[in-house]
Amino acid sequence: MHSERIASRGSEYDPRVAGRIALARTTSASDYIKLLQERQRLISAFSEIAQSFDAVILPTVANLAPRFSEIDSDENYFRLNGLALRNTYVANILDGCAISLPMHLEGKAPSGLMLMAPHGMDQKLFSVANSISYLL
Repeated sequence: MHSERIASRGSEYDPRVAGRIALARTTSASDYIKLLQERQRLISAFSEIAQSFDAVILPTVANLAPRFSEIDSDENYFRLNGLALRNTYVANILDGCAISLPMHLEGKAPSGLMLMAPHGMDQKLFSVANSISYLL
């Protein structure tokens, strides 16, 4: 879908987003199928392991939000953007559900505590989040 749109309307894309999408051009169909199979294996393993826990707890992001001056180059942007997306990406790739609870002090840079669980455990996760939200 994007390859056709980028070819005809590439100027309408954010260059950083278009560059990330373009990376997929080098992935063959067989490699993509292998990646999907490996993802399914990881989803099953995560679901089996995490079923016995109320939640997997981790920081929502691996870094504080950068200042605009810190994303002055594509290299810095991709590095910092990768850190910001890293932990939530784990929940997405494992087809899990997650919620982020704010945990920063008033007047400080925002930060969050992410609770994650296997697919379909949203209601249990909301209950856990509600139970611990008063601690944050």
